[in-house]
Amino acid sequence: WFTPVQMKKNRPGVRLSFLCAKDLLQNLINVVLTETSTLGVRYWPASRRCLERRQFSVETPFGPVRIKAARLPGGDEKMAPEYDDVQRLASEGGVAAREVYQAALTAARSAQADSLDNGGAD
Repeated sequence: WFTPVQMKKNRPGVRLSFLCAKDLLQNLINVVLTETSTLGVRYWPASRRCLERRQFSVETPFGPVRIKAARLPGGDEKMAPEYDDVQRLASEGGVAAREVYQAALTAARSAQADSLDNGGAD
């Protein structure tokens, strides 16, 4: 990705950033050094920690919506309706996307509460 930056002496510049597998690093550095005006490349390893995720579907008055859920470190779960489903159903139903979004979130929370009441069985 490219990021506009201000270089020394107030010159405009562009910062080129990329994420890659370790085995591709040297090839990408060679491309950057060969194909750009830069005289050097900074690089460092990056790590990522991901939450445990799951996906399920809920019924709303507008139609089915997929829900993305992620387990937080404390055990709670955060959820979000799938953007594409919300937009499609809002367009088809002639309603605001926020209405579909709220209906999906309400249905997801209800499904989560039902699951907890049944001992975690979905």
